[in-house]
Amino acid sequence: ELSQLRVAQQASGAASKLGKIGPMRKDIARILTVLNQEEKKNLRKLYAKRGARKSMPKSLKPKLTHRRRMALTKNEANRKTRSQIRAAAKFPKRVFAVKL
Repeated sequence: ELSQLRVAQQASGAASKLGKIGPMRKDIARILTVLNQEEKKNLRKLYAKRGARKSMPKSLKPKLTHRRRMALTKNEANRKTRSQIRAAAKFPKRVFAVKL
């Protein structure tokens, strides 16, 4: 339909047809937006089922802020080095038996 309106525009057609080009483009954009949203939603479901967050394409990952994207995972943050483990074993947390 849009192509027909474009032909009319080139053939210096009626103003009524020229006025329809804008709304027609908006309609097409609206339809494409909905289709793209549905496709993305389905892809997110597919990757969520697989449990493969690392292999998920960037376009499907949550946007967040740069700092939150680069932050360590809970597992990475809780890991201890060898020396930290040794120090914790040598100097365990002291427990005081004091009544208040």
